[in-house]
Amino acid sequence: MYLGTSFSFVGALLVIYGWRAIYKNCWDKQEGSGKFFTHDLYAYMRHPQYTGFILITLGPLIHWATIPLLVMWSILVLQYNRLAKEEEKDLEREFGDEFRAYRKSVSMFVPIKI
Repeated sequence: MYLGTSFSFVGALLVIYGWRAIYKNCWDKQEGSGKFFTHDLYAYMRHPQYTGFILITLGPLIHWATIPLLVMWSILVLQYNRLAKEEEKDLEREFGDEFRAYRKSVSMFVPIKI
């Protein structure tokens, strides 16, 4: 029980702190005038909010592991992966070499430097 709750709690923290970092640094910028943000959680993983949502939903899966829940969670993970890759294509178009260097040095979902 504690394991699932811990995953959900850590996931919620990632979502909150990831959103806060983006809101403070990028939210009010006019389109095309923003700068590339790689601080806070984004220095350790490219998609902390998606990681957070995956962990939040993993908590209940640990508590109540059923085949339908496992199938739905797997689909959710695949969808977040697809969405992250689409967003990264947009970032590469907008920020070019700066984003490519960041992508080579920071993991997508796991908080480690590559």
